[in-house]
Amino acid sequence: MKKVFFVAILICISYTANAQISTLLEKGKSGIGIQAGAEMGDNLTGLGGKIGGSIGGVVDIEILHLSETYSKYMAELTNGDATANFFSGKATWWLFRTELTPTIELNMGIAGGFEYSSFDNYKYIAKFSSDTSVYKSFVEGTFGLVTSINFHLSETWLLQPSFSIQFEGGTEKITTKNNDNDEAYTGVITDIGLTLGKRFSKGSMIYLKFDQFADSYSSGNYYSTALGYAIPF
Repeated sequence: MKKVFFVAILICISYTANAQISTLLEKGKSGIGIQAGAEMGDNLTGLGGKIGGSIGGVVDIEILHLSETYSKYMAELTNGDATANFFSGKATWWLFRTELTPTIELNMGIAGGFEYSSFDNYKYIAKFSSDTSVYKSFVEGTFGLVTSINFHLSETWLLQPSFSIQFEGGTEKITTKNNDNDEAYTGVITDIGLTLGKRFSKGSMIYLKFDQFADSYSSGNYYSTALGYAIPF
């Protein structure tokens, strides 16, 4: 069954997990990164944080947590606003990072992981019946392609446009008339991003990242902004 509208929004927002730590550090460097950000959609607002690491500038491993609030009126909920706690773990393997010119670098990789979210007070009227349903949780696996281009504006400033596409499949739990129903779904999410970073003398970088998301669930465009810091070692 195709995933319902409001879950698509949450999944879409979740893909902010693409900080791409390796591509913000000098090639071949390991490091760690932290990021905090905010999301906004038609019916929700959210705050999140993430921590991750780069292994040799080749593999990124990241863990993300998001906390969202869904508007009663915009999401057509029957019992006030709802909240959700979202967790994600992802690994990105950078297949290559190629220097096109002395100031331009192309990065391409594959990413995979898992995502889980639990919902509180997400009650709504099912579209094809008069029954009240309660959305409880979902769990899924993900696989995607990631690409970005590093434009070195100077020795210290970096501009990085990026694009990713994520394929996902999982199950969602919905309770109707005290009966729990597990429903399978698949979908696709795209992310167009832009990162502006400033590098310091020892190779660390502070950056500001903007993202616009779209998906195969017809849930419109959603946006996020985040501030992060990557440290080599």
